[in-house]
Order: sequence, then structure tokens, then C-alpha cells
Amino acid sequence: MPEATQRNVVVDGLIGLVALLSAAACVRGLMFGIPLHDPWLFPMLVVLPGVLAIVFGAILVLARPAVRANVLLLGIGMAVSLYVIEAALQVLPDRPPPTLAQVAEARGIAYDARDRVAVAAELRAAGTPAWIVVPANRLRAAAETGGLEVRGVDASGNVGERLVPLSNVADRYVVHCNESGQYSRFTTDRYGFNNPPGLWSGPVDVALVGDSFVHGACVDRAETLVAHVRAAFPATVGVGLDDFGPLSMLGLIREYVALHTPRDVFWFYYEWNDLRDLTRERESAALRAYLEADAVQGLAARQPAIDSAMADYIDRELMPKADSTAAAEAESRPGAAASRPRWRRPLRHAMLEWIKLYRLRGVLALEDPAERIRYCCDLDTFEAILIDARDTVAQWNGRLHFVYLPAALRYSRPLSRILDDEIRLRSRILDIASRLDLPVIDLAAALEATGDPAALYVDFRSHFNTAGNRIAGEAIVRHLQSAEHATETPPGPAGTR
Repeated sequence: MPEATQRNVVVDGLIGLVALLSAAACVRGLMFGIPLHDPWLFPMLVVLPGVLAIVFGAILVLARPAVRANVLLLGIGMAVSLYVIEAALQVLPDRPPPTLAQVAEARGIAYDARDRVAVAAELRAAGTPAWIVVPANRLRAAAETGGLEVRGVDASGNVGERLVPLSNVADRYVVHCNESGQYSRFTTDRYGFNNPPGLWSGPVDVALVGDSFVHGACVDRAETLVAHVRAAFPATVGVGLDDFGPLSMLGLIREYVALHTPRDVFWFYYEWNDLRDLTRERESAALRAYLEADAVQGLAARQPAIDSAMADYIDRELMPKADSTAAAEAESRPGAAASRPRWRRPLRHAMLEWIKLYRLRGVLALEDPAERIRYCCDLDTFEAILIDARDTVAQWNGRLHFVYLPAALRYSRPLSRILDDEIRLRSRILDIASRLDLPVIDLAAALEATGDPAALYVDFRSHFNTAGNRIAGEAIVRHLQSAEHATETPPGPAGTR
């Protein structure tokens, strides 16, 4: 066979192989179930390889031999470049972001580096009965494994299934969290939430439902966004806890808010993790039951039992572990893993990562699509939950409002608007709220109006600082005070006026 013909066969074979591999990548992306509406994963993992398969197939069939050879050389050069970049990412040391303690130190702020258990233990040793805030994910795990034992009781007094609490110990002094230097502390209300005493005893006009932002994470009670709303509307309660997702929030409305029938209920949607939290919540039988109409656990009536069980759980499982918990938290802080260089990993492991372009795909947010799709994002269930919440509030002639809460990452790392699975779904989430005829308060507008929204968070991975809480609270107040809102008629259960 002539040498030129041999070269043509090799070139054609390689181009054909690239076309087949590109087609296989496209089919693989479709098999993962990558949603058509995803503005990043679908174009990159389905459209791009599909286009490459068509282009290389057309070149193989239609182009002259010289053109095919040039295209192949260009493709080889691009592939080599990708692997050189991957090799550099493999070798270069990690540059973890500064810890919150380092951020505070850079600002000249003294930072309490203890964990919350150690702080509570020291308070107890000094004579102050102190407890800790237990986040929702730990509550759920403890309740379902038996470490936190609370059971329902039916009308006949028979003991039923285990309950999953949606609040912390009531009427206790608790240590919450620390992002800006010192731990926030407060005394919980009659249901275990972060409200001043006595609010639940009278009429409740406004209820804010959400996760740690509504719970008042890491700031004094007087500086929370709920407190700023309460300053204008005194009969305002915040009903939230760290790590709550949509199912838990629906539970809060049914278990606590419905007992007091406020005219205005605000649903706070946090764009960074609410949909992933929903996936985890659906693994809980007790929380999954909220998908059924009018299902409740009867938590308010069981508050004394919840308090007793939680106090026992905290004392038995958490407080004795102050030293070990502090060490574990120190190891888990950003930057703690930097002491183990990448080059000490097994060579076989490093080579497999290199072949798969593992780190480059990570930089481009293209890694583990099947796992990511499993955890994010069940928009159909989210919409069904929001409909249920709207209709539940409408039963007492109240009105559900939807608050879109942007993550700090949106402003400190703008590429997250494309690369983060949940943040890039912003328009679809807002479309759902609008389609359900919910009044929408987009806090992004209020934050961006300041000119420097990133400065309203302690850090890119944190909650609002005191200024951010004030801006968010004032936006809710303006909405409540607006003339348009004052003349609105609450929708009926079907969303009609």
C-alpha cells in the first residue's frame, strides 16, 4: 500500500474514532438524564459532543485528504493542550480560601476559634446553663436512628412512629454559630426558635419561614433580618433552623404557623442549597409524609417531649465530645487539608485522574453529572410543595410571599451563576413563584442597589453580616408597607382571585 494511502487510512481512522467517541459522549450525557433546560450541563455534555460528532463525521466523508489531515493535527494539538493543563492542575498545590478566623484576623477582629460545644461547656462550668443549636440535618439523623427518641401519640393514647423535630429545645439559652468573631447566643422561645419571649402568646401578623438566614445565623438577635421586620411590625415571628429545606419549611407552616394564622407568611428560598436539601429530606419518611395533604406530626403539642429528648441527646451525645468535636471541626475548616500535598497520592490514582481530566472537569463544573443530577434539582416536587404551602396559608385567608435569597457566591465568584447547579436555576425558580401567583421579593435587587452586594456577607461561604440583615429586613418591610400589597386580595386555594 502506498505511503500516502497508508497516511490517509490512519487519518481517516482517527477522525472516525473521534466522531464515534463524540457521539458516545453525547449519548452518555442523554442517558444520565441531563435536563434539556440546564444552561450549562446540557450544552457542554450533550450539545457540544453531538456537534463534534457531526462535524468530524462530515469532515471524514466530505473533506479533501489534506483538509482531513489538518483537522486531525488541530484536534491532536487541542487534546495535548487539555492534558498539559490537567497535568498542571494535578501538580500545582491547592490554594484553599482563608478560614473565617483568617478573614477576621485580616480585618483586625478577634476570633473565638472554639467550637460551639466547647463554648457551651465553658458557660456551664461558669454556672450558666447553656445548650447548643442542633442543625436540622443532625436532628433528622438522630431522630431516625433512635439517638433522639420522640414518638407520636394518637387520640387513644397509643404510642406511634418516631417524630422528626423541626425545632430545638424551648426556653433554653443556646450557643449558635460564629462567622465574624464571636458566637451568637440567645434564649429560645416556647417552640425552640429564635424569637423574644411572649410573641406566640398574642396574635401573630407576620411569619418568616426559612433556614439559617431566618434563624438569625451568627449575629445577635437584635441584628437579624427578622428583628428588622419586627421593628416595623411587632407581631412578627421567625420560624427557621440551620439546614432546613422545602419539605421542612412546609412542615413548619403546618405544625406551627397554622396554629397562629398570620395574615402574611414569607417563604425564604436560599439559592445555594435548598434543592439539594430537598433531595436529602425526601429520604426521611417523616418529612416525606408532608407531601400528603394536611399531614402533620403534631409537634407543637409534643414540645415537652421534644425538649426532654433533645436535652438528653445533647447531654449524652454532644456535650461530652467538646474536645473531639473541636478537633474535628478544625480539620474540616477550609485549608485544613492543605498539609497533605497532592504528589503524595498513589501514582495509579493520579494517573486515572489525569486520563479522565478530573481536575479540569472540576474547574469547569462538569464532574460527576449523574450524582449531581440525583441530588439536584427536583423542581417538580419543589413546585408541588410551594403550591401546598400557598393553599395551606390561603385556608386562613393569609397570603404566602416568596423571597428569593441570593448566595454570597453569586457576587464574590460571578462564574458560579453558570457553574453552580442551583444558582443557575434562578430564572426557573422565579418563574415557578410567578406562575403560582405568589408576590415575589427578589432580595438580589435590594442587595445590588447598595453597589457592593458582596460586602453584605461575612464571606463567600457565609450568611449576611449585620448590614446584609438590615438590607434584607428593610426590603421585606417596604413590601409589607407598599400600597399595592395593602390592597391585594388573598388568593383562594386554587390560586384564583
